[in-house]
Formats: sequence, structure tokens, C-alpha cells
Amino acid sequence: MKRATLIPFTMLLLLAFMQLKTIAQMNNQTAIQVINAEAFIKLWDEFAGKLTENGNWLNKWDNNKEWTEAIVGRDVAEEEQSPLGNAIVTYFNEKLRYRKEEWKVDLVLAKAQDFENLKDLNDKEMPLDWFYPKNYEILIEHENNIESCWEEMAKLTYLRARLKVLITYNYDYSAKDIEEGKDKESVKILVGNFKRIIEQTNKTNPENPDTEYVLIVGQKTTENNSANLVWYKYAFNANGEYIIEQTPAPASL
Repeated sequence: MKRATLIPFTMLLLLAFMQLKTIAQMNNQTAIQVINAEAFIKLWDEFAGKLTENGNWLNKWDNNKEWTEAIVGRDVAEEEQSPLGNAIVTYFNEKLRYRKEEWKVDLVLAKAQDFENLKDLNDKEMPLDWFYPKNYEILIEHENNIESCWEEMAKLTYLRARLKVLITYNYDYSAKDIEEGKDKESVKILVGNFKRIIEQTNKTNPENPDTEYVLIVGQKTTENNSANLVWYKYAFNANGEYIIEQTPAPASL
């Protein structure tokens, strides 16, 4: 009798455990990723990996227009056809939407929540059928020219968002220059500029202390006649202090 009652009870426990495991897996799959620098860098690693998983990226690399379109999309004010925008919307699973060339920012992302209860001058509610979010979640500037990208850094500090991102690219240094560390010196100067711009802007007009910045710098390298694209990745808080620093492995350079 004892064995006869023990088996069904054990099966019930097993079934209950399997149900709990299934629910946990479903919750994990639909979990909302927190929008912050760490999550964005993980997203970028996935996006950039797919972008360069075959040699086709080299066909676009030397053409700024084609390369930019492969990242953020065409230079047109619209809410579609942005490869990076689509990847972000999918990754964060937070009902985000995006718009390109919003106030001359290359790519902005916001929740699907426009301003509410606005009235026209006849005291009638205004229907908002345009892109007027209550706030921006992510601002992204993509700049091919490393010399002038500090201007995009400044632009990001002037605007408000939870996360602000600058993507740029180092010079195509020769193997000899890379061996001498010229590529690292350029990135070091760039990082210093970004930190100082954030610090100086925030002293004058402090922003939300939860705000984070990301700087991503691409570097083309060549080894055994094979081209590769590696990334320097940095993140800063609202005071310009480091919170993440990821540099390519020496073998990649």
C-alpha cells in the first residue's frame, strides 16, 4: 500500500517541478531587458558580430554612405528601415519604437507613449499622429569621421535620454602603426575628450544621475592578409566617470 501511494505523489511533485521550470523559462524569454550601458554593449556585440560574420562588410567599409546605411539606415526622417533600430527594439522587448534623423540625431528610441491631454486653442484635444514621445530612452549618433566626432559627443550631452551612444571609427592604421600603438593613442585621446565634455556639461546643467553614456570605436585590423573589425567599448555615468572599459584582445590587434 505504501508503494502504491508513493508513486502518484512522486509523479505529482515531478509534474509540478516541470510546470514551474516551464513558467520560469517563459518569463526569462519575455523578460524586459533594462536599458543601460551594459545591456547595450551586449546588444552591440551581437549586432556587430552578425554584421561582420562574412567578408561582405568590406564591400561597404570604404563607402561612408553604404556603411552608415548598414548600421542606422538611410539618412531619412522615418520610423523604419534601420538595422540597428530593429535590433534594439527586438532586444529590449520594451515596446520601443524608433525614428531616424529626429532633431538631427541619427537614431532615437522611445516608448510608444506620446504626450497626452494636450489642447488646441479652441480647448479641444489634439490627436497626436506623429512621433512625440514623452521622453527619449536612447539617443544614438553614428559618425564615420573620428576627427569631428567630438561635435556629436557635445550634441548628446545637450539632450536628455536614459542612454546616449556614440559610434565612431578609428583610422585604418597600418600593421606597423598598430604595432607602435598609434591606434590606442587615438582612442585614448577620444575617450578623454568624451569624459571632459560630459563632465563640463553636467557641471553647468546636471542631468538625471541614472543617465549613462556609451562610446564605441571600431578599428579595422589586418592579419595574414585577412581583414577584421574589432571594437573598443566604454561607458560613463552622468559625471563622466568610467563604468565599463572593454578593449580588444592584443591578438586582435
